[in-house]
Amino acid sequence: MIDTASVLLNAERIERIEARYQAKTDVYEAMDRIEALMVERAVSEDVINKIYSEVRASEAKCRYTGPHPRTFLEGFMSDKKFSKLKEAQAECSAVEDCGGITLANNRLYTLREGTKLHRSALGERSWVKDCSDELDEETVTAQAEAIGSMF
Repeated sequence: MIDTASVLLNAERIERIEARYQAKTDVYEAMDRIEALMVERAVSEDVINKIYSEVRASEAKCRYTGPHPRTFLEGFMSDKKFSKLKEAQAECSAVEDCGGITLANNRLYTLREGTKLHRSALGERSWVKDCSDELDEETVTAQAEAIGSMF
């Protein structure tokens, strides 16, 4: 017997998946094209795996909340500084331990370890990294199994 709670949970999960699909249609269409190439064996498995990994990586991009005026994040990740926010965000997204970005008065962005905003007397601004929209483990496993079964 099916209980109402499980039906509601499944309905909510389906709605979230549909919303994610609508927001990232181009990514999923690219994945469909990759799977078609695999079925046709038109391209080698190594090439397919590389392309598929790149498409998946594009889906899992992090978002940044901010700017949060007059704040800083603790802990410099490195001595590297960026003149453009997009460059700093790309680097921070690629580093798992990066918690966000702080813009100093010298107009240079730095990667930071912390995610807690602290009041800045120097007029800094910060952006906090949010990667919470990454695919859940169940979806990743299902996709990997589906692709693996094609070879």
